[in-house]
Formats: sequence, C-alpha cells, structure tokens
Amino acid sequence: MKNLRTTWVIAILALCAVLAPLSSSQAQLNREPDGLTMIADGIIVRPASAAVSVVGTAAFVVTLPFSALSKSTKSAWNTMVMKPVRFTFRRKLGDFNQDF
Repeated sequence: MKNLRTTWVIAILALCAVLAPLSSSQAQLNREPDGLTMIADGIIVRPASAAVSVVGTAAFVVTLPFSALSKSTKSAWNTMVMKPVRFTFRRKLGDFNQDF
C-alpha cells in the first residue's frame, strides 16, 4: 500500500515537472498555447480547478459567520469562490496568463 502511494506521488511530481515549463515558455513567448498545453489544461488543470471551486465554495459557507462579523464577506466571496470559478470556466484553454 505504501509503495502504491509512493508511486502515485512520484508520478504526480514528474507530471508537474514536465508541465511547468510549458506554461512558462508560453508566457515568455507571448503566443498561442501549443496542443500539449491545451491537452494538459483540459485533462488535468480544469478538473482540478473545478474541484478547488467546490472546496472554495464549501470553505466560504463554513467561514461565512466569521466573514460577516468582520464585514469581509465580499472579499471572501471573491477570493474563495469567484477567482477559482473564473479560472476554471472563463479563460481560454491553455492560457494561464490571465489575471483573475
């Protein structure tokens, strides 16, 4: 069981190491993303960011009483819910340069 976890962690880290230069090279050249970047975005990044959107929404609901007391509900909503939702659903496929 421990070997299986270690294998998964190594595989995920290796995938991150392979995909990291793709987005940075796109930012440096300021051009359209290539197919591999778009595929990685569609298969890995979008589902992960959709999950982060769900977790952020749940965190917002849990922390709502505290943010309401401190009058920071709007800021909490934008940070925990809207930024992940915009990152997931409003940017172009493979484009990681947009500021949300």
